[in-house]
Formats: sequence, C-alpha cells, structure tokens
Amino acid sequence: MEMVTLVSGRPVDPEEARQLMLRNGCRPKTAFTKAKESWPSTCERCGADIDPTYDSIASKARRFGDAPRGCRGCADRALAEKFRLDEAELAKTIALANIKLLEPYTNNSSRMECICLNEACPREGRPIKALIKAVRRGAMACK
Repeated sequence: MEMVTLVSGRPVDPEEARQLMLRNGCRPKTAFTKAKESWPSTCERCGADIDPTYDSIASKARRFGDAPRGCRGCADRALAEKFRLDEAELAKTIALANIKLLEPYTNNSSRMECICLNEACPREGRPIKALIKAVRRGAMACK
C-alpha cells in the first residue's frame, strides 16, 4: 500500500487515515490524498455532506481522543449536552444564587431572565438577565 506524506513529513497509510475518519464519525466518499485538503465525507450522526481535512480530524483525535463527533454541528450539540445541568444541579445552583427563574432553562451559556431574591438587591424584584455559568462559579446574579 502506498504511503502519502503529510505536511509535517510523517508518512500516513491511506487506510489508517480512513479508519481514523470512521472512528471520528466521518464516512469518507473518496480516497485519501493530502492532509490539509478537504476530504468529501458524510457525517455518520446526521447524514450531512461535510468536507473536513484529515489534519483537523487527526488533531482533535490527538487532543480529545477518538469519538464519533461527526460534523461540527453534531460535535457542538454533543459538547453542549455534556455540560448541560440536570434538574437537581440546576435547583441547587438556583438556591445558592438566591434567584427565581422566569423562563425555562436552556443551557449554561445563555442569559436567562430571573429575579434576584436577596434583600439588599438594588433591583428590588425587577427582572435581570443572569448567566447560569457565572452563577455556578459564585458570581452574584444581580451585579
């Protein structure tokens, strides 16, 4: 089997490259050519047509380990789900921050409308937007 040389000079077996893509949720449609060239593939999670480079998939696999990430959208959703609070953790966070949510919880990175329940709060019950991620780290919701 012919080895293809990467930009770094390290030879890579095309079949090993294909297996790496498959382990990471990308089904290649064509043969491997170059590390930094788009490689037409199909996301195994959602079926979308994608064009990742071997280099980008290999670097993520080296940093985070092999995982069926698929396309960027699928990978982002999986990461967001990983950091999403369950109901018990959310209730604990809300109780410690002494706030009352006025809208349903979506994720840690979105500001949520709530009311600060602290007696000395300068907002006196007016709605504020609090970032759950910051509240979890100990930030005051009303500041």
